[in-house]
Amino acid sequence: MPNHIGSSVRTGRPPGRVSSPGGPNRILFAAPIWGILLTILSLTATACLGGKNVLPKVSGVLDPRIVAEFEVQGWAWTDDPENVISPDGKHVLAVLNNEERKALAVIPVEGESHDAKILHEAPAGWVEGDGLDYRTLGWTRDGVPLFVVSGYQNRGPNAGKRGVAIWSGGAPEGIAEELTFIDLPAGDLHTSVYLPEEDKVFISVSAAIYSYDLAGNRVTPVKTGLPTYDDLFYARLSPDGRHFVYELFEEGKSGVYILDAVSGKEEALLATGPTFSFVPQWSPDGKYVAVYTSDRKAGIDGTSAEDYDCFLGTAGPLTIAPAITIVDTSGKVVQTVRVEGKYLANMKWSLDSKSIAFVTGDRAAAEENRYAEMGIPNVQWDGVWTHKIGEGSVPLRIAILTPPAGEGPSFAYPCDFDAAGEGVFYQYGDMENISVWYGGPGKGASTETPLPPVKIADGYWHPQYSNPQFGEYLAALISGDETTELWLLGPKMRKVDYWSSMFTTGLLGFNEDTILLFHREGDGPAKVLVFSVYE
Repeated sequence: MPNHIGSSVRTGRPPGRVSSPGGPNRILFAAPIWGILLTILSLTATACLGGKNVLPKVSGVLDPRIVAEFEVQGWAWTDDPENVISPDGKHVLAVLNNEERKALAVIPVEGESHDAKILHEAPAGWVEGDGLDYRTLGWTRDGVPLFVVSGYQNRGPNAGKRGVAIWSGGAPEGIAEELTFIDLPAGDLHTSVYLPEEDKVFISVSAAIYSYDLAGNRVTPVKTGLPTYDDLFYARLSPDGRHFVYELFEEGKSGVYILDAVSGKEEALLATGPTFSFVPQWSPDGKYVAVYTSDRKAGIDGTSAEDYDCFLGTAGPLTIAPAITIVDTSGKVVQTVRVEGKYLANMKWSLDSKSIAFVTGDRAAAEENRYAEMGIPNVQWDGVWTHKIGEGSVPLRIAILTPPAGEGPSFAYPCDFDAAGEGVFYQYGDMENISVWYGGPGKGASTETPLPPVKIADGYWHPQYSNPQFGEYLAALISGDETTELWLLGPKMRKVDYWSSMFTTGLLGFNEDTILLFHREGDGPAKVLVFSVYE
């Protein structure tokens, strides 16, 4: 998901994870629409994480159906749904939380038995009192599960110390063992990413970035002495694992900077000056960085955020600006995207890295309602656009947005491109009602008269940093007041299954032919639903 209106907090966690009864910053479950809209305001760019970012494989005829359903002991969640299913498709790596304890477990998703194998656990009192937390990293190519334990360690060689430990479940008989430990007396873990191709883990904590090489069992500081900004500084790793990007607001060093993940060399991508750029977002192929760019206000020479034409939140500029700038990793400007008389917001990269999508709002109206309600700009969003990256290309409006019926701020943001990278699924609405739509260029489309968009469903699209994609189709969870629905979105829009709004349903994991959902009805038992996607 892209950065959303009002997004000024730089979280290092995958978007789409919000506080759940199991703990903070986890998968997004069904909730009232107003609550989800407020949550969306705090989500950030998908590029905080490295990821597979590859085009989907086609495995046969689409025919999603539940092939297994089993109970789990407590709430289940993962930090990276795309990478938690084992390479052989037989197990899922997940965090389980109930009133007694929090645990990291490997759960069989095939066969007769689905008993979880606990790799690490801590009693509920320890978790709540000392802030121990788990992060799922994923699986090695040899099928070994990896995870992170952050906070005060309750077991292992560093029990009693505060820091970040990387653990493996690949010891004899599946017993977990600590691989390495990074001492962190103060501050927090921001980002933890495992790159299977390089067999390397990157750990970003307050004021420092580290890499851990599994083959050599070696921790290397990539960069230390970074600012903390009250623990709101976050570095975003490129999908290929070669660079980090981040924002600096230092005297003599202000702007968007890039860091070589091997050498630790730091350079400016876009230094603050006549323009101010912020919230960098990697393209899926790791070749480009997209940023929001604001112009300096007339008659002002300063370089603080207040000196530029931007909207400020409690922790920095919101993701609204007169322009979006695309640069390569050397800092060369590839494209500057503007729409006359408009603010641009909520950009989203296409999976093939050839296009971005964004929404626009009228600048004059925005100036009159800059912080109209709850600190949220009451911008009247009027269009959904795409822009192909390349010389001579111009923005293409694929949907015209009319004012929603409700009162208060409106919300508009792209959810994802279609498989062809041409049309866009997007959400639009207000604090009371929101709907999912599809807008495509189609024959005869132009910047002035796009084809009529297609309404898919009332409700909100559960945001994930990476949406499941199967051939020409995307899988999406859409929740309204009455139901949560699983959809396949593509050439033909198809509702696969649905559950009452009294149920709690969220995406747990997926691979090229399977979807795992966490599911709970009221106070009933927690379950995992296993969908086989292909015939």
